[in-house]
Amino acid sequence: MTETRDNSLVYIKHDGYGYIPAQICFVNDDNTQAVVLIDVPDEWEHHTILNLTDVRPNQDNSNFQNGEEMSIDLEEYPKRKLPLQIPQDAYKKPYVWDIYEDSEESGLPVEFRTEAAVLFLLKQMFLNKKLYLRCGEFVMIAVNPMQDMSTLYEDETLLLYSPSCIEERKKAIGDNTTLEPHIFEIASISYSALFESQQNQSIVAIGMAGSGKTDTLQYVLFNLVNISLEHEAAIMNNTCTITTNEMPLAMYMLDADPLFEAFGNCVTSSNDNSSRFARMTEMLFDPVTRVLEGVVFTTYLLDSSRIVRTKNPNDERAFHIFYALLSSSPEFRQSLWPGAQHLDATCFRYLGTTFVNEVNGQLDEYRFSTIIEKMDTFLIDNVEKRDVWMALCIILQLGNIVLSEESCDDSIRSIGTSAMDDVDVLGELMGVPGHELTELMTTKAYTVGKHRRVVKLVKGEIMENRDLFAKTLYTIVFDWLVERMNEIICPLEEDRSQDFLCIRLLDYFGCANFESNHFEQMCANYACEKYQQQFHTGYLSKLVKTYRENNFHVPHYLQLYDNHNVVQLFEKGPGLKTLLIHECKQKTGSDSSFVLKVRTIHRRSRVLIQSADSSYDRRCA
Repeated sequence: MTETRDNSLVYIKHDGYGYIPAQICFVNDDNTQAVVLIDVPDEWEHHTILNLTDVRPNQDNSNFQNGEEMSIDLEEYPKRKLPLQIPQDAYKKPYVWDIYEDSEESGLPVEFRTEAAVLFLLKQMFLNKKLYLRCGEFVMIAVNPMQDMSTLYEDETLLLYSPSCIEERKKAIGDNTTLEPHIFEIASISYSALFESQQNQSIVAIGMAGSGKTDTLQYVLFNLVNISLEHEAAIMNNTCTITTNEMPLAMYMLDADPLFEAFGNCVTSSNDNSSRFARMTEMLFDPVTRVLEGVVFTTYLLDSSRIVRTKNPNDERAFHIFYALLSSSPEFRQSLWPGAQHLDATCFRYLGTTFVNEVNGQLDEYRFSTIIEKMDTFLIDNVEKRDVWMALCIILQLGNIVLSEESCDDSIRSIGTSAMDDVDVLGELMGVPGHELTELMTTKAYTVGKHRRVVKLVKGEIMENRDLFAKTLYTIVFDWLVERMNEIICPLEEDRSQDFLCIRLLDYFGCANFESNHFEQMCANYACEKYQQQFHTGYLSKLVKTYRENNFHVPHYLQLYDNHNVVQLFEKGPGLKTLLIHECKQKTGSDSSFVLKVRTIHRRSRVLIQSADSSYDRRCA
């Protein structure tokens, strides 16, 4: 076997790190094997592509030595070529990755458009605090900085990426690529396209849980609000302030965020302000004045299971609102619930012990005063506020109801964390006598023909009913709050919505996999798979079709994975959805029966993992 010398800098695959940098020593003549010299940068452990907690357990993630030679099977790589490293001087400029351009002046050269190169480019951006990267005409990649970067979003930046400045720049130089990518650019381009095309626009944030989707869309929203305020001020011949006595509609949108955060966000191990719901924001603009005239919030998939998780790690919490309420003044808590002035989060099983008492630098007690202020903004009166607080108290007390270990008849009692923790106290909060509440929680009534039957529930069913009641009550409170905000920020009649142009912003759950996954997580992951399929068929497939219609070679970086089989697992024939609905309707339905049916019917599926080992082989689906 003869060999060819080659000193190219490349990336090679690695199970623990995804890819590691190396230098080719030589390649055999039939181009099937290569020998490379491992050449990792300093402080590699601190700047890996993958988090080591995400790799397979019991795997040696550092099974290489810097400077050692390694034999590589080139059959594992596209066209038997190792992905090239991006030259170091490329990191010194605001680089643009543009799949439409092949020149080094306007885009990343074709030879560097590989998964490995782009991952390392993003990592280098993170280290250099560069957060945004253009990816074609309609896509921008945002890197979560995991730190405060407020200096990137000051007034000067707003002006630099305003629609008028972007338009002037395009007229002067023909495009906008000489300007460093920024999320404000997406908002301005969408706003301009809305009126130029007279067609509605959509902005969607996709990514894993904790990747920063919500914060990114908030900056888009902030810029759209600012643009609308400028047009409104110009119409009133005052470019600085709004002279009307009424608060501009755009400002209501900004005031809604603290309420959404309080009732819909919680602390997770990956994000201290993680959104546990999906939200679509529809911004209605007047096609003539270009001013924002109405806003509609639509929420989906509230992760109410976060309420009933009684074994959260110390660095995780339930929804912020519970901790804010328990951090309010003792006098206020006493007025809601006699004796509550002495209670804190450790007194409630649904909350447990946590080391977190502030989020984004804001203490829980200050968050509560902000919540009260924003509720006033949306005209929520004191009676309605009290109803909300009482509902939250009921939910907390529900979690403290457990089955008696001594009793053989599955009666219920309080866990006894304080003198208040008993069924009678819960009944007083709900306005229901304790003995009636006990019967409601331990029995189930159903009708067969003309006969009504009452059966006693077993231990597991009682606790499931308790948790279901808590989750349902919280969902009602959340939905009511969203409806109230919509009443204020969208005073338009429904039949007039077609008179306006609309920009829709969609922020939904990222795909995630927890130690214990609930139904809500399956729904969220299914929604992620559906959107991924839509992105593939509605954007990438059309792009590939355009290449082929014009007899262009389809670049390998457009040959992306199609998740059609995953979606079909849910939808085709007796898919997961159909099987789950059928199992829920059965009187003898159970988790084990559902799993058995899924494994039997879909035993030949390539995307359903049958392994009984759940330590690693758990999939989002």
